[in-house]
Amino acid sequence: MSTPTGLFERNGHYYLRFIIPTHQRHLFNGRTRIVQSLSTRQKRQAVLAATMLRAELLSKLLSQSPTANIQTTTTDTQPKAPTRLLRDVFNRWCESKHRSKDSIQACHRALSLFETLTPNKPIDEITRDDGDAFRAALGTLPASSKTTKDRFTWVKALMRFAHEDLGWLSVNLWAGLKVFSTTERPRRAWTNEEIEILLSQPIYTEGELPKAWNAGGEAAYWIPLLGLLTGARLSEIAQLKTSDISLKNNVINIRNRDPQQRIKTASSERSVPIHSELLRLGFAAYIAKQQVEGKDWLWSDLPRRQAKAGGFFSTWFGRNRKRIGLDPDLDFHCFRHTVRTQLVEQKHSELLIDRLLGHAPVGSTGAKTYTHGHSLLPDLIAGLNFPAVAKLRSIAQYENRLLL
Repeated sequence: MSTPTGLFERNGHYYLRFIIPTHQRHLFNGRTRIVQSLSTRQKRQAVLAATMLRAELLSKLLSQSPTANIQTTTTDTQPKAPTRLLRDVFNRWCESKHRSKDSIQACHRALSLFETLTPNKPIDEITRDDGDAFRAALGTLPASSKTTKDRFTWVKALMRFAHEDLGWLSVNLWAGLKVFSTTERPRRAWTNEEIEILLSQPIYTEGELPKAWNAGGEAAYWIPLLGLLTGARLSEIAQLKTSDISLKNNVINIRNRDPQQRIKTASSERSVPIHSELLRLGFAAYIAKQQVEGKDWLWSDLPRRQAKAGGFFSTWFGRNRKRIGLDPDLDFHCFRHTVRTQLVEQKHSELLIDRLLGHAPVGSTGAKTYTHGHSLLPDLIAGLNFPAVAKLRSIAQYENRLLL
């Protein structure tokens, strides 16, 4: 990929210099140029960051251009249709219904790249070849195949919205264009030794809660254990409400009964049995304490990031994992692989494992409509056995500590 205009290196760090046109300097408080650090010493990363930053700055200049919305006069008897760009589609897309902040930002970043990497024609002049060219240009950027796919999909969604919702296009010429992603770094299961390292921290041995704001207080103790002993996604655990836990039925209900709760697919809504080790360690007492204090959310001290309930906790978990020397490839999602691996080794059916983990069932129609497997889930949960968990003592020992 060619070097973006204005990219330069100084003392080992990369920067972008962006010259502001004279007639638009009022948009930047009269500044003649912008020089911004790209916060990297790696040229590959700097090229991507500079491309993204230039795209956003050019988008701002384009949207504020005094000629952007001027319609030229014509002698035709029929009024000329207004010139509509993909950015106009984006603005209508944002207004059409409630969109999360993360979704809007992700779509905007993808659109900014489209405006930089292509001629950015009016939407009724965009061809299928333009879609293919944009897809190819994205492939030259230093990014993973998944990131490339996501960026293309956002812009493709705007083309579909212009056709299906706004009626600004008689046909969506990008329909069927795809970017295929590959797994650059396959996830793996945690080993017993790695779980031992994780559970040998002071929070589990001495009841000392981490002071980091994004650790969530007691959430830092319970959430990793729940991930390991249920196989649930971090987002599912982080968004639990106190009412989602039924100690009478001994289940954790993963659902989206609240506007701030989201599940990945319809198959993700399920009831997961509570492992006996969680109860031994004092999970029921924690629930009771939350109820007595009138706490609506199960992790009342865990900051919530819009659209990503576990976003802040994931950041803390990753940094903590690095601090204690665990493999960088291990992340919270690897707990799901750990659970699946152990259950497969115990020769449980894939259908039941998928039901437990909230995956859509595969196979015949009979398999997909199989419903009485829920009664077998407690056997799957009871079969999960991790020596490091079994060695933990109940948190009741920390009577005067923070956990209770």
